[in-house]
Amino acid sequence: MGSTFNGVLCGRATWKDGVAQFAEDGEKAGRDWLQETGKRNIEELNKVLRETASSLFDKVSNIQGLVK
Repeated sequence: MGSTFNGVLCGRATWKDGVAQFAEDGEKAGRDWLQETGKRNIEELNKVLRETASSLFDKVSNIQGLVK
């Protein structure tokens, strides 16, 4: 039986490339990067999670069913 997961920790991995954009080209370029590339990174990650992650609520329900 395979392993399941409920989410990911990925903050820096999704926005770190925007720091260089901000440092090299200024605040507006940094904001533009976040609104375009940064947003796309999160949307793609959310798609993967919807398709592969398990609901934490299912896991909690299963544990509560065992502890009676």
